[in-house]
Amino acid sequence: TTVISKPLIAQTDPIKAFIMCFIPVFFTYGGYQHTINFGSDIANPSRTLPKSIFIGIAIILVLYLLVNFSYFSVLGFEHLATTKTLAADMVSVLFGKTASIFVSIIMFFAVMAYVNVSILSNPRVYYAMAEEKVLPSFFMYINSKTQVQLVGVIVFCMFIILTLIITYIFSDDVKKSLDYILNYVIFFDSISLSTGAAAIFILRYRGKKDNSDESKFVKTPFYPILPVIFILVYSIISIGNFLTNPDLGLLPFLIGFSLVLSGLPLFYLIRKAIS
Repeated sequence: TTVISKPLIAQTDPIKAFIMCFIPVFFTYGGYQHTINFGSDIANPSRTLPKSIFIGIAIILVLYLLVNFSYFSVLGFEHLATTKTLAADMVSVLFGKTASIFVSIIMFFAVMAYVNVSILSNPRVYYAMAEEKVLPSFFMYINSKTQVQLVGVIVFCMFIILTLIITYIFSDDVKKSLDYILNYVIFFDSISLSTGAAAIFILRYRGKKDNSDESKFVKTPFYPILPVIFILVYSIISIGNFLTNPDLGLLPFLIGFSLVLSGLPLFYLIRKAIS
């Protein structure tokens, strides 16, 4: 079998290269957090959710290691360093160009499946916020026939469309607009997961302050070391995101950070308006 190879791009800074490697790892194992949004739909979520997440990640870890070993064996390290279509390239080498097109189509539908999960899971956050009186009560509206959270899904999809339009307007070309969107996804996920982990410290502090019963505290294994490591890793991902796309400049990060900060006054305004 003929292996397609291209010149290997030299990387003179191993620390920078290591930080940048967190970006593909982020996309490889990310998505587990969406299962948390379905907690109210399953029995015994405090036990079932962690178990399902660990089992799922373990399966993904084994599968991805085997797949990457296949990539390395078929394509070679030099080709891996220069291509962005690993699966299609490997299938093309083994079975021909037609088969690679078929795999590309499968990969597209795999991405659409992830989009579907996002559309199903994220509106459930709006529902929970409405229950806590952070959002208006109409976000709890559910279609009695389809059991779809209609208002939440519509609002979430509107935000998606609005984001696509804005990023396209402020970018020079389609490729750059896609890079902007990708940067926003990484940035927002990193910030939201980091702040979510940081909230554990606040919840435990409040629990100890208001309740002497330690069984009701927020339980976290290896506390506080594990949450600190989690926050540091996602901070590194944000840094790696900037290092991977230096040509985009600071604009996406400044806009993203401003949007994150704007959520705080918006939270108090909405809560005051509906109280």
